[in-house]
Amino acid sequence: MSFRDLMQRYQDGTATEEERGQFESELEKYEALSEFAAGQDEGALLLPDEREREETGRVSRAVRRRFLRAAVLAAALVLVVLGAVFGGVRLYDLSCYNPNRGVAERYGGDGQFMLDAAVVTELFSPGFVTSSASAEHTGPGSYQVSIRQQNLFFGEEETFTGFVSGGTFADWSMVNQCFFRQPVVNALQWKLGNFAWQDTDGTLSFVPPDHTQREQEQQLRELPESARALAYFTFHDDLTLEEFEAFYREVTQEGGSTIFYVAVRGGEGQHSVLGFEPTGTGIILEDKYDEERYPALELANHENPISAGAWETHFKSMLAYLADREEFLAALKHNLNPTELSYVLSHVEENGVQVYGFLMQGRPQEVLAVLDREEIQTMYVENARLSPLSH
Repeated sequence: MSFRDLMQRYQDGTATEEERGQFESELEKYEALSEFAAGQDEGALLLPDEREREETGRVSRAVRRRFLRAAVLAAALVLVVLGAVFGGVRLYDLSCYNPNRGVAERYGGDGQFMLDAAVVTELFSPGFVTSSASAEHTGPGSYQVSIRQQNLFFGEEETFTGFVSGGTFADWSMVNQCFFRQPVVNALQWKLGNFAWQDTDGTLSFVPPDHTQREQEQQLRELPESARALAYFTFHDDLTLEEFEAFYREVTQEGGSTIFYVAVRGGEGQHSVLGFEPTGTGIILEDKYDEERYPALELANHENPISAGAWETHFKSMLAYLADREEFLAALKHNLNPTELSYVLSHVEENGVQVYGFLMQGRPQEVLAVLDREEIQTMYVENARLSPLSH
């Protein structure tokens, strides 16, 4: 690398520790040489005793001294300016959101950014988990981020890339697509009151019209036995976690059905779908968080992960953890904020964790059997595949 390139990297703050040391060493050499040359000049021998030549020599030496002093001063000014520039750039870089600040990576893609991404994905993206997330420092306040997520129904992984610049994610659509994969029009959104059906007499109904559900039932019956369906369900009345645990075990006892997501009430005015993944497939990070402050943040670490007690602890820990990640939430540029999360946490602590719906996958007859249960109010089939081997 040329000295000019080295100086440029030093100025824009992209130099490594080794390169900064190399550049500053060169500056010290230059200053030392300048001082040495000035000292040699002060002690130089007089020219032969010829008035004209002596006078010329004095003028020449005076000019050289001034030049050397000016050079030393210029070098010092350059050093001061570079220091100020580098210091300012460094302070700016430190003041911006750093996705990697906190938990260090162990194997790559499993550090602080992964933990943040995994929590927000599990809470707000039914049927998806984040399996890896990394951020590469590309300049002052700038990072290139990569997020890999898995679709639990299809078993496929998808990678998203984008940039964090000046403390926020540059592409809001990527943030929304990655972290807030909210179902659009289905049973959960109807139950939250985000959509309504208006009858001919003007009456609003917050359940899908009967003919829509009948059509989906018929389509399920026409699928082969090898097929798998992904369906959202809601309850007539919210269930406590203890009631849902009993329901969960009955529905999944034969091993053919899997519940991917449990939707939880967040309190008055909370219209976003939020909940948790109940099997422990979500966050797997091995001691990368404060277990005392956020117990069972990794559900699989709980001694009895598939239980009402574990689910409650896990869900509350995710809310508390994310509420503490103010810098990450601000970088998302989303309406999600610590105040809202703290409100939801207070609501569930006061009222308990109330379950109003869930997302499951199973054979067509298993899905229809769930629909026939008296607790169920509505069903919405989100997707289907012809067999476990299809993608």
